Amino acid sequence: MVEEMERNPSAGAAVPESDLAEGRKSLARRLDDLRGLGLLPSWSETLHVEGEDSLQRLALSLADLLESAQRRVIETSIQLLSLRELIAGVLNMHTPEEVAKTVALYLHKAFDHERVLVGVYEPDEDALEGWVAVRRGSPRFSSFTVRGSWTGALRDALGGEEPIRSWQDTTLTPLIDGDHVPDSLEAFSPASVGPFIVYPLVGSQERTRAMGVLAVARGVGSPTMDGMDADILHSLVESVATAMENVILDEDVRREEAFRKDIMGSMAAGLVAVDLQCRVLTVNDRARKLTGFALDDLKGSVPDVLEADGDGIYTLLRETVHLGVGIPRREVALRRADGTRFPAACATTLLRNPSGEVYGAIVNIEDLSEIKAMEARIRQLDRLAALGRFTAGVAHEIRNPLAGIGAGVQYLARHLEGLPDQEENLAFIQTEIQRLNRIVEDLFQVTHPQPPRKTPERPRRLVELALRCLGPAPEDHRVVVHPEVPGNLPEVPVDPDQIQQVLINLIKNALEAAPPGGNVRVGGAVETDRGRRVLAMRVEDSGPGIDPEALPHIFEPFFTKGKANGTGLGLYVSHGIAERHGGELLAANVPGGGAVFTLKLPLNGHDTTETIG
Repeated sequence: MVEEMERNPSAGAAVPESDLAEGRKSLARRLDDLRGLGLLPSWSETLHVEGEDSLQRLALSLADLLESAQRRVIETSIQLLSLRELIAGVLNMHTPEEVAKTVALYLHKAFDHERVLVGVYEPDEDALEGWVAVRRGSPRFSSFTVRGSWTGALRDALGGEEPIRSWQDTTLTPLIDGDHVPDSLEAFSPASVGPFIVYPLVGSQERTRAMGVLAVARGVGSPTMDGMDADILHSLVESVATAMENVILDEDVRREEAFRKDIMGSMAAGLVAVDLQCRVLTVNDRARKLTGFALDDLKGSVPDVLEADGDGIYTLLRETVHLGVGIPRREVALRRADGTRFPAACATTLLRNPSGEVYGAIVNIEDLSEIKAMEARIRQLDRLAALGRFTAGVAHEIRNPLAGIGAGVQYLARHLEGLPDQEENLAFIQTEIQRLNRIVEDLFQVTHPQPPRKTPERPRRLVELALRCLGPAPEDHRVVVHPEVPGNLPEVPVDPDQIQQVLINLIKNALEAAPPGGNVRVGGAVETDRGRRVLAMRVEDSGPGIDPEALPHIFEPFFTKGKANGTGLGLYVSHGIAERHGGELLAANVPGGGAVFTLKLPLNGHDTTETIG
């Protein structure tokens, strides 16, 4: 009708009444269609197309609606611009919960939706977690978590790809219902919510359920949401789902990376990974501690700095990359950053990408320092045990003839009185017999050790008694002894006579090793050794130290370190006393000169069988 009037304006005055009536009916049908599409409000049903006055009112109302629609278009354009900014910000977030919170707040404030819910589904716990924004009186913004048995459109949407929409009656399809629905979702309960629309947040990855849901609702009795609202929500959902999927994937990557770092960092073995050119890609914490090299020292370069004998890590990695096969455990010597060496067991493995292509190799480093030291100590103990058995037999065989020789010398001495030359010879023989007798007594002490009879003793008191027994020996050697044992050290359960014997022997040796004018320091402290509390007593001298070649043999019987008047059994006996106390006696050289002997005794006293007091 309108098109015909535009083609023939002069025909407007002569339009028959029947044509006008038909035009009104056509206009009424078009208005009904617009209302059905949601483009006209429900109150427009009161508008009539009968009579000139009605047509004028209708024209004015349509003009108002057109103006309102135009304003809505402008507002929506602004909202969509801010939506793009929102999505850009969401892509930089680190957790799905952050995305849910931001989107819920945005829809509530920017689009003035009355009730907004954005939830993230946790499949492992069958839980929905997220944020809600509700305007009931004053705006309210809170988090929620739903676990246990719950039903409704929110759960249904998780299992599909299409939105679920309820116009008014929510009794058939409630938004959420169940016995474990939290109070923060009260505004979305069947008794409180009217029309709603729920969108599943579906990403590009194949999943049995959606990543989450986005729901917008109104109160009971509120008008339904129009088509423009639904279109905006639909466009928003795609962007939110993409952003949330990126965030979830990023979170998974960061979680896997953290897990990898935790595994690498907690491994007892060192790891060094290289590329196909044997350039270092990464090393774990244990490898850095073992070698003393930082990651920056090694990364991007070949690990030849770790080679001690030209047949270490670098050689193994080159063979692995060249041959395309891992090398089983092989013992090598490695070099630390400070130039020292340590024994290690190494094994290599090829690194492959998900396609199975080799892109490098990794070497596993096990420090063998403690194992090698333990093996050396076991060998030493075996030698000491064999020597002990041997000396026991020797002592037994020597003692009886020695007693006969001593008796014979005494007989000769009585018959050769008055002959000075012979008396001098006999005195020399008796001195040597006494020395042999002391050796035999020491041997019997070694081969027939007495178990320690322990009593609680103060460490300082033990040192004071040992120094008193030595008498003027420090002055005779012109050496100053510095007792530095704190008086507040706890009591230690020991046999005082045996430990004094050890201290006397150690201090006497230190006095003989120190030069005239030198110093001997006797200290003590409580330490933790292999998980147990021990008293560590140290005797340190300012002498030349122990020959490195002699150090491994220092506790063997008859080893005298070049002393002309020693039996070579003092340290051997002391070592045995320390072991029978459940402790140990160690020897080492001091940087800069001198030697230090460390006597370690357990403080709990559980390592022996007999305790008194």
